[in-house]
Amino acid sequence: MLNWIAQTAESIPDFDYGRFDLKIKNWDAFSDQNGIKVMEVNGVNSEPIHIYDPNYSYWKAQKDIFYQMKIIFELSQQKLKEKKQPQSLIQFMKGVLELSNKKHPPLILKS
Repeated sequence: MLNWIAQTAESIPDFDYGRFDLKIKNWDAFSDQNGIKVMEVNGVNSEPIHIYDPNYSYWKAQKDIFYQMKIIFELSQQKLKEKKQPQSLIQFMKGVLELSNKKHPPLILKS
């Protein structure tokens, strides 16, 4: 599963941090590379979904959110040091259109 997610994240230009919402046929889908659908890709602003589990403690959820914020802050500092400029809205929209017009095998696999 982790290998599949890493490959998928690498196939998205400038994707550094986020969450994938997936629908899978079964757990073998990751080894078979078949029966995986990406329902949504959530970027840096998304919360970790596990914190909404009713059995997860409020304080542990807060700790997880602050840990995520730390990672995002460190990533942003790294990008600033590299002098990477964020994409303009026009560049982003061009990328969205380009991706929507192409088939990306790791993003949407046969179901």
